[in-house]
Amino acid sequence: MEGVDPSDPVAQAELQTYRDEMNSRRTEFKRLIEEKNALEAAGESIADAVRAERQARDAFRNARSQLKRVEDRHKTLYASPLRVVEFDNPANRELAQRPIRRATGGMVRSGIGAMAREVM
Repeated sequence: MEGVDPSDPVAQAELQTYRDEMNSRRTEFKRLIEEKNALEAAGESIADAVRAERQARDAFRNARSQLKRVEDRHKTLYASPLRVVEFDNPANRELAQRPIRRATGGMVRSGIGAMAREVM
């Protein structure tokens, strides 16, 4: 499995620059789509808006491909799947703070325990 090492600060700093650029291009592209749709709904000419949308789409695609090239340059081959837990996500933070649930007593209904019970 390949991936960018999340603990490498140099790689993450370089990637963040490209991620920010891609996100800003995506935001601009979406804004121009909404602007074009509003002009179209108003019945106005959309030729300039279509041209601007195409340019924004191309800029977004270029930024995305640049990010991919930089990610490919920083990728590392891992022997096992890379598992990263992001604690910035509130759901992950909540999972980490809950107590671990253990199985309670009672009848064993499946698995090896059930087979052992049948034999007894």
